[in-house]
Amino acid sequence: MKHIKSCTLALAILSASWAHAQQTVSLVWPFSMGDTQAQFSRSLVEELNRNQKKYTFILENRPGAGSAIAAKYVTATPNTVMAASTAFFVRPNFYPAESHRTSDFRPLMTQCALPMVMISKKYRAWSDIDRNQKISIGVSGLGTTSHLVAMEIARRYPNAIVVPYKGGIEASLDVMSGNTDMAVGFLGEISGFLDKGDLFALGTTGRNPVRGIATLESQGFAGMNQVVNMHSLQVPVTMPEEQYTELRAMVVQVARADSVQRAYGVDHCEPSNLDAAATQRWFDSQIVLWKRLAQNVQLNK
Repeated sequence: MKHIKSCTLALAILSASWAHAQQTVSLVWPFSMGDTQAQFSRSLVEELNRNQKKYTFILENRPGAGSAIAAKYVTATPNTVMAASTAFFVRPNFYPAESHRTSDFRPLMTQCALPMVMISKKYRAWSDIDRNQKISIGVSGLGTTSHLVAMEIARRYPNAIVVPYKGGIEASLDVMSGNTDMAVGFLGEISGFLDKGDLFALGTTGRNPVRGIATLESQGFAGMNQVVNMHSLQVPVTMPEEQYTELRAMVVQVARADSVQRAYGVDHCEPSNLDAAATQRWFDSQIVLWKRLAQNVQLNK
């Protein structure tokens, strides 16, 4: 009998230890899984599971409301990390009552800075567009970074109509089908169409030309040099400090892996892996920047 009790106790201890060792952490992606940026998270999860045994990382999809659905889920669910785009900072400025609060989060890691590109099948250059004609611009949801880009275009073309989609690829495909005049796209999703001449690039956001495409800033769209889609990992401020430190060390290490860097490269997303103090400063500066850029944007445009 003592032997049986000892074995039972040993198995219970072993089971508890194994359960702890295999604790699940969800990396939550807030947009369409068809977007090329989702591969940032896929490759990160694969490398995390390959390089450690304490946690089982899974990729979870919670799309909708410009990333607010995912953000609210993460704040309410233990052991979750949000794979955020700049929409994380943009959305609360448009829908403060319905959105998450950035103050409920702290940054785990910066990933990469992604330029966006204005694309069209109908127009080859801005000079092809009459200033007063109606044009439709597809974006990856209202209250997103791509929406801010579209609204900057609308300053020059007052009859522009913004058309929200579930994600960037859906907006780009509707340009291909002729349902919309242009869209704010991502290079990883539309490079093949550009190479074949099926789509035309009218300009990119950011400070530097990409693939020989002129920047929007250089073409008179003021402020577009600052508007890049910065990807990062965010966690709730309620996460225990010990776990935060542990997870940060893990993700910073695996982010250097070739598979993760290749995923960034497909979208011309420039890697950004800041130290902990610089990451927090970046987080604080993003709140200020996107509040300023969004303050004059009207959602009914």
